[in-house]
Amino acid sequence: MKTRMGVVLGSLAIAAVVLTGCAEMAENFIRPTKGPVGQKFTPVLEAIWAQPEIGNGELWKVYVRAHDPNGDLDKVFIGFDQPGGVWSPDFLILPRSQQRNLNGTVLYWTHVRNFSSSIPMRINVRVEDRAGNTSEARTLDIQIVSDGRKDDGNPPAGFKKVVIGQMDFPIRAFSATGGASPGGS
Repeated sequence: MKTRMGVVLGSLAIAAVVLTGCAEMAENFIRPTKGPVGQKFTPVLEAIWAQPEIGNGELWKVYVRAHDPNGDLDKVFIGFDQPGGVWSPDFLILPRSQQRNLNGTVLYWTHVRNFSSSIPMRINVRVEDRAGNTSEARTLDIQIVSDGRKDDGNPPAGFKKVVIGQMDFPIRAFSATGGASPGGS
């Protein structure tokens, strides 16, 4: 009887540890909105920067610097516009170390099939805190070029080279009629 009781209690302890870990992990996927709302709690997107031209197939870095008055920055949203298409912004949940003062880079692998010249585009960046307060957006005009130009890794002063995450690159090559080219992803 004591052995069964010990096994049951041991199993319950293991289950409690596992469920606690699952709750912490779930917080990164299902994040409830909480915290103060209003202008005085709105995060500020201070600056963004990316190399103005990057070669197709290269690693590209978008640098973001922001702060939040009450330290609950939650997400960075980055969207792309290109002639012939506007892509919905994707977001990255920020690590705890970046929730008061965000300063780092988001990585993209630039891969566009059926690509032969250059693709001009605009990136749109904004940040949001846990309560849903959103910063004003900032934009940059950039382009992908076919010459294999690498990201030189030298952002302006004030930006840190800390990687805060990676996102999928949505840009596609478009045909002369404006539609997506065959297999263009």
